Amino acid sequence: MNFSKRFGYNAKFFLLQACFWASNCIYYSFLVAYLTEKGYSEFISGIAMTLVSIVSAVSQPIIGYITDTFLTGKKLLTINFCIALPLTFLLPLFVGSVPLALASILILSVFDYTAYSIIDSWSIKLKDTTQPQLDYGFTRSGGSIGYSVTALIFGKLISTLGYNLMFFAHAAYLLCMILIITRLEAVPCCNVSAQSSDEGRLSIAGALSLLLKNRFYIVLIASAAFYQFAMRTASTYITVIVKYYGGNSTHLGIAIFMCSFFEIFSMFYAGKLIKCGIKMEYIFAVGLIFGFARMILYCYGNLWSVIFTQLLTSVASGIYIRVFIEYISLVTPKRINATATTFGVAVSFGLGGVGGNFLGGLLIQSYGLMTYLYVSIFVMLGALIVFLPNIIKPYKNA
Repeated sequence: MNFSKRFGYNAKFFLLQACFWASNCIYYSFLVAYLTEKGYSEFISGIAMTLVSIVSAVSQPIIGYITDTFLTGKKLLTINFCIALPLTFLLPLFVGSVPLALASILILSVFDYTAYSIIDSWSIKLKDTTQPQLDYGFTRSGGSIGYSVTALIFGKLISTLGYNLMFFAHAAYLLCMILIITRLEAVPCCNVSAQSSDEGRLSIAGALSLLLKNRFYIVLIASAAFYQFAMRTASTYITVIVKYYGGNSTHLGIAIFMCSFFEIFSMFYAGKLIKCGIKMEYIFAVGLIFGFARMILYCYGNLWSVIFTQLLTSVASGIYIRVFIEYISLVTPKRINATATTFGVAVSFGLGGVGGNFLGGLLIQSYGLMTYLYVSIFVMLGALIVFLPNIIKPYKNA
């Protein structure tokens, strides 16, 4: 395979990841700020993000099974993004009504928010089959760049031009993704009856049953749920944290940029460590420790120390992103990798996010920001404790 083709495929997935995470940033990362600017309380804003997490928890295993069994990831993403385009503009139309505003967020998230696990699974499948030159760490770093640049630029633009800009930008990114997807190769569904003479199609119940018997998988997912409860919720309420220390939307954009941009380097070095033979379990544990340190430092300092604490977040999240998907691909059967990935994301991002966003909003509104941050410190410690079995006895081929 010539250099241009090798580079071209990595570049296309790099751009797809960049556009997806840019679209995610401009809508979901600024969503709490938009709602509070419209007069919504932190609790109601937390309900909005909780609904998004519920959608993730419920729909992702189903979506993963569909891409393993019936529809390729390419077709499913194309359909979903085409539907999401007009749905983007529902929220500004219905923001005056809390039930309708929450419903518009929920409906949109069904079609675009859950797409990241399908993109990741698609790229891993291509790497394992027809495109071995694909570098997941490199392509996923496009997401961090897209997210960080969007946060930095749009944080300033929104403070100048207003929050309605986020909806037009989100729609533009969706259109770009649709165009990029048309240039990428589809991967045939793997969970089919004709796969081999002795293996029939697994039902979704059979696939989940197989995954629930996998100790390495279950420990990872349980630890990840604790991690997401603390870390993802802190990212959701970074608006509140920055505001607590006297910041505005410009400071918010800088904080998000600091986190996302430096993820690139932590993902790169995590990949280097994996290639050097370091156990993925040990690398993942380092990420948990950095996340624990982040939550402690949020409790003490000032506006700029909180912003620079985002560097710890970037190390933790970069390691998490790089190891989580590849570890699942390693320890689970290939024909249900997409199901394993999306189910894992559903439990960790979904259930962890549901609990974190809901209780986080409740704690902040009822007892204040510091109480929420202290609780998050203990939750992060729990993530490390839960992961101990995999640290003590790693997967033999990891």
